[in-house]
Amino acid sequence: MGRPNLFAVAGVAIALVVGTLALGFFSLLDPVKDVDRAVYSASLSVLQAIPGAVSASEFVTSLGSIPVNYGMALGGAFAVWLQRRRIGVPVLIVVTLLATHVLQKLTIGVVDGMIPVDDRIIGAAGPYYSGGVARVVVLAGILASATLVRSAKSDRLVWQLAIGLGVVEALTRLVLGRHWPIDLIASFPIGLTTVWLFRQGQLWLESFERPIGPNAVQKVSPGEPTSAVTSVHGDRR
Repeated sequence: MGRPNLFAVAGVAIALVVGTLALGFFSLLDPVKDVDRAVYSASLSVLQAIPGAVSASEFVTSLGSIPVNYGMALGGAFAVWLQRRRIGVPVLIVVTLLATHVLQKLTIGVVDGMIPVDDRIIGAAGPYYSGGVARVVVLAGILASATLVRSAKSDRLVWQLAIGLGVVEALTRLVLGRHWPIDLIASFPIGLTTVWLFRQGQLWLESFERPIGPNAVQKVSPGEPTSAVTSVHGDRR
């Protein structure tokens, strides 16, 4: 694959910011809030009645905490550096997580999100959108993308891990009542778009890192006779 189209990447990055803010304002519409409250209340009643659901959620939800996220990002970046001995992708891992955090702070500053208020909330509730869920989606996606050898199977695995771990994190926050359902749902397009942007940046960096292997095909200059090109097994006869 060639290098990604930088104009397309820039367009998607802009769309990510605009779309995140637009969805935030959408979540403040009265009909949306009415549905959100109904689903939220029903979910808490059902999920918190499941034996062990609350205690398990309290433990698992820490996966989306900021200290854990940055620890995972730094640890993953170091592991990728050990694997590649190149600094580009490890730096991109940390930068992507920082950008995810900045987007969340920007959104909180622009969109006056409604924080759930309920006696059944366990822990600290938060506004639109769930930064913890978005960060889990992003970290799962970018660490898998950075460590797996690129193939059709590994590409599918990247998205499966990002969505699967994100769903687990979202369920824990729903059990604990920390976010409205729409806050959790919105975290997925935000997180997955961020993973896509990371993968484009990774592809661009790797286009400079590809070593010339023993089976690389030598390019023939215009007008150069093909007999001048040698194979990996010796001179062409």
